Amino acid sequence: MFALDTGRMAAQRRSPTITTASILYLVVGLGTAASEIPAIAYMVQNRTFPVVFGIPLMGSWFSERLGIDFTIRAAIVFTVVSALEALAGYWLWKSDRRGGRLGLVLLPAAVFFWILFEIPAGIIFGPARIAALALGWKSLR
Repeated sequence: MFALDTGRMAAQRRSPTITTASILYLVVGLGTAASEIPAIAYMVQNRTFPVVFGIPLMGSWFSERLGIDFTIRAAIVFTVVSALEALAGYWLWKSDRRGGRLGLVLLPAAVFFWILFEIPAGIIFGPARIAALALGWKSLR
């Protein structure tokens, strides 16, 4: 019973902006990591970039010029970065300052991959995550 009450109190103390940052890190991190795995498998098997509904995945102006082998390696690293962003979101959900630190440390790598793979969602979700994190930073423990 005591552990249940403690869990409820922790959820009540979490700042709304940290909740927002947590959800953004979790959704973007898990969504990206989950979508990267089949794209990597496709590239390894077919030695070409996957296309979904006419939209090339992983194939951008940059990655196509750097080649399929580079893109596969970069996508694997991007998957790890995305999984770590999900971990940051989990820690933020618990109002743990480690989540904020990890999210900030991963930002340059995430921006690199957003540019490399021409991911437009990064332009929206990146600043939103950082703004929510900055606004709620003092509430982290």
